[in-house]
Amino acid sequence: MSERPPELGWMRLFVEVAALGSFSSAAARLGLTQPAVSYQIRRLEEQFGVSLLRRQHRGVELTAEGERLLEVAAKAVGDIDALARSFRAEAERPVIRLRTDYAFSALWLIPRMESFRLLHPETDIQIVATQRVEAGLRDDADPAIVFGSGAEFSAVGTLLLPEKVVP
Repeated sequence: MSERPPELGWMRLFVEVAALGSFSSAAARLGLTQPAVSYQIRRLEEQFGVSLLRRQHRGVELTAEGERLLEVAAKAVGDIDALARSFRAEAERPVIRLRTDYAFSALWLIPRMESFRLLHPETDIQIVATQRVEAGLRDDADPAIVFGSGAEFSAVGTLLLPEKVVP
């Protein structure tokens, strides 16, 4: 028996072989050859120092030790797969990067963000608060909410609401 820790990459192979009851079926699902799967399972058994599978005429069956390993390995592989799916889902979430000034973001926009999140939980909003509001400013924001005259922004913007400032 080897003193090296078992190869964790072989755990997925073991789980697939156990689930499908066949080296060939596991190999087909994983895009490997049947001899490669058989060899790696044999190496795994050598590392553990026990037989994990009983080879039969048609397929394989778990030994008592194989059942014990499957209980741990299936949970670990399942948890890792679920984590990978969540990472991919988070990476695929739509993100809107909104540029606006400090006062508008703090006094109007942010107080309304909870309502937006309830309506659109799949969308992330990134708010960039800045005083840079020049017409034609190009940065990595998607939309921008700026204050100014129609003459300044009519070529690149749409009036959302008129503003009248009085002393």
